Amino acid sequence: MNARTIHAARAVATWGVRAPSAAAVALGAYLLLKKVAFGIGTGQVRVIYDIYEGVGEGHDTYKGLALVVVGVACGLLSRRMARWIVTVPETGCPACGYAVQGSGPCPECGYVTTGDKPVDHSP
Repeated sequence: MNARTIHAARAVATWGVRAPSAAAVALGAYLLLKKVAFGIGTGQVRVIYDIYEGVGEGHDTYKGLALVVVGVACGLLSRRMARWIVTVPETGCPACGYAVQGSGPCPECGYVTTGDKPVDHSP
């Protein structure tokens, strides 16, 4: 894989993680706001925290909160997840494994190979 292919695949993987993350946050926010609006609208704020055992409303507060937390976490970690999903070939840069062709700094991590040891020139 060359650099362009790896970056394109990682971009697709990043958006493949971010799209469901955004949907989870939106659904979770809807469930939370629905329950809050119901509690305020009926004048029973305590209802927001009530858990019903299979009758009427479900556990929307807790489902919504879980969806928001997981959605935000996946959204924030989407770039790292894309790096994990789309790995680089084992040949290439000695520091990160990126498929480097020729000499000079690695376009992925900024390492410059001098002899056997990589030297970090990244800011």
